Amino acid sequence: MPETKGKDGLMDATKQLCYAGLTLDELPGRIMTALRSIVPFDAHCFNQVDPATELMMRSLAEGVGGPAAARLFLEELYFEEYLPELKRLARSRCPVGLLSEHWRGQMEQSEHFNRLLRPLHFGDELRLVCTAGGRFWAFIVLYRETGAPRFSPEERQALALLGPHIGAALQAAVLQTIAREPEAPGAAPAPGVLVLDQQGRVEHFSEAGMHWLGEIGQLGPDWMQGEQLPVPVVQTLSALGRMLSAADGDGAPLPLVSVYGRSGRWLSISASHLAPGIGEGRKRMVMLEPAVPRELLKLHTGAFSLTPAEEAVVKLVLQGASTAQIATALLISRYTVQDHLKHIFDKVGVRSRRELVKRLLITSAASLPRP
Repeated sequence: MPETKGKDGLMDATKQLCYAGLTLDELPGRIMTALRSIVPFDAHCFNQVDPATELMMRSLAEGVGGPAAARLFLEELYFEEYLPELKRLARSRCPVGLLSEHWRGQMEQSEHFNRLLRPLHFGDELRLVCTAGGRFWAFIVLYRETGAPRFSPEERQALALLGPHIGAALQAAVLQTIAREPEAPGAAPAPGVLVLDQQGRVEHFSEAGMHWLGEIGQLGPDWMQGEQLPVPVVQTLSALGRMLSAADGDGAPLPLVSVYGRSGRWLSISASHLAPGIGEGRKRMVMLEPAVPRELLKLHTGAFSLTPAEEAVVKLVLQGASTAQIATALLISRYTVQDHLKHIFDKVGVRSRRELVKRLLITSAASLPRP
């Protein structure tokens, strides 16, 4: 009985931590320290996700191999095995899943198990998806070594209860960072560029490109060889390759991820292919630049828990559309537009369209209430 009370106390302390106003930089480490006291593990990854594109923006990993393992995960395994399962967990009532259960005990059929877990001597792994406001904000992966006790139903239930609180903490932290966004973007360096060859090596880069790379991560000594590039850069490049290899890739938007930089500025990272010159193979370009209101709006609407229909209305309001124009564009009645606006005003904490525009694109955002 004392052990149960102790576990309940740890759960309560972790929930309180989620509403302590921690920043995006502070949250991952503090959350993982709290989780270790509730569910023991041998290694972990805390991965923050851009809710608009589902590409990873940051990753805090401990004990899961070196650069080669990280690159394998970011370039291949995330898209092939992880993302579909993460989306399923985000939609389900229980946001926790085990690799062994997903493969019904036949983990040797999993590329992820054979190429990553087995070489690192891990047995099973647990995945926790952290959502808030209908958005996917992060996923946490816990590993235990081969031969260690399996994750128990009680441990999984505890994590499932904490998932929404961690999601809410990330959601609030995003609003806090946007509220502190520097007011003079013109003072920032120009957009930066990286050009990579067919082997993934950095062939050219601008001075501004180096600046922005330093904003989003620590560069390894072999970064120009394509090794140890920051997580969001690797993710956008990998998403570009997969998009263009798909049957309908030509019509899809280019991959983009928003990232919070060290200076307190949100950055936009995108990738595209360059047309080949004479005798050249097809090269790739990465663009790094301060996020424009369009990208910040995606984060803002996600943090305010707006529905897709409400987001569509907001985009038209920001373009100056009238109620009649919004109704025509969205094929809905004017009464429905007004109903959406009422809910939007309530969620954002404003009373008029003018205040809405000011809140989303000009001034700071309010803190989120507890769910």
